Amino acid sequence: MFKLRWTGCAGVEITWQDKTVLIDPYHTRLSKKQMFFGRHQPNTAVLEQYIEELPGELSGIIVGHTHIDHAMDVPVLARWCRGPVVGSQSLKNLATAEGAGVEITATWGRKSIDLFKDARVTMIPSRH
Repeated sequence: MFKLRWTGCAGVEITWQDKTVLIDPYHTRLSKKQMFFGRHQPNTAVLEQYIEELPGELSGIIVGHTHIDHAMDVPVLARWCRGPVVGSQSLKNLATAEGAGVEITATWGRKSIDLFKDARVTMIPSRH
């Protein structure tokens, strides 16, 4: 069964054959005060709860660009991912700086990446 769910902001969750892929996952939801005056840190408790409720095994994460509402939670979520984490070089730098300890596949311009059997993503350059 194919399931598509919008998770807020730019986030999308796609589940197919018991595998879930996240696109631009952001669940921490910083308040305005935190955004302007606090330290920007993923809310690990919120992310752990989210992972427990996933309808399938986390099998891939795709990040279009590294604005806070697309990428901040990725270094933490990547620890549970059983497949590739795909994004830009800046996502790779973010994950390294956060000590994620996971491999990020940095890609650009129309390069295709296999996520798992019968699932492939092609990143297409755009302006934002």
